Amino acid sequence: MNASFVLDLIVWLTWALAGTSLLSIGAALAGRWKLGKRAARTAVGSVLAYPVLIVLAFGNVADADASSKATMLAKGLSEAMNCGALAVLAAIAAAVVWIAAARRERKQPTG
Repeated sequence: MNASFVLDLIVWLTWALAGTSLLSIGAALAGRWKLGKRAARTAVGSVLAYPVLIVLAFGNVADADASSKATMLAKGLSEAMNCGALAVLAAIAAAVVWIAAARRERKQPTG
């Protein structure tokens, strides 16, 4: 698998995670707690794909020639750190919505 393809996949996953996190926050603010909880669960769960994608991206650097290794590592580390920071922020926001939705469900009487 090509390293640039995997880095592009990391970027797209990050934007999808951020979008799902925003969906969970918007649903919670609109009072749609069940939708917010589902979106938050998806956002938090997608963070688990990051370590796999980063290992795939940097595994290809070992096979590259010496002249391009430094460039590939610098670009890859920069994108991975930026995407990781955004992913952590989005996951934290989604986790807060998930916890709030779970508490709200427990407080509401069923029936």
